[in-house]
Amino acid sequence: MGLATENLYLGAYALTHGASLKSVGLSRANGRTTAIFELDCPWVQRLADEYYRGVAVVNLAEFRRNLEALKDELFAALRKNETERREDDAHRRHRDRGAQPRR
Repeated sequence: MGLATENLYLGAYALTHGASLKSVGLSRANGRTTAIFELDCPWVQRLADEYYRGVAVVNLAEFRRNLEALKDELFAALRKNETERREDDAHRRHRDRGAQPRR
């Protein structure tokens, strides 16, 4: 059973306790891009419950490493998204230039 979350800290907590990062997705709404972390392990829901109840306990050094790793994944996804958007824009401009009106 997996968990999808926008919460970077919950993601790092879950990774610290054995979850794996399956993907980082991006969604865009109201001009704002949001990352969604897909995490998976058999006990990921229990980890989310612990996190939200305030009873989460971590090895702080490992948590920090996992937080930095999630940030790296987030920024890589944002860069990839931006590159794809620019390529799409360039393709659209090139295509539109080729569409000259006929006389």
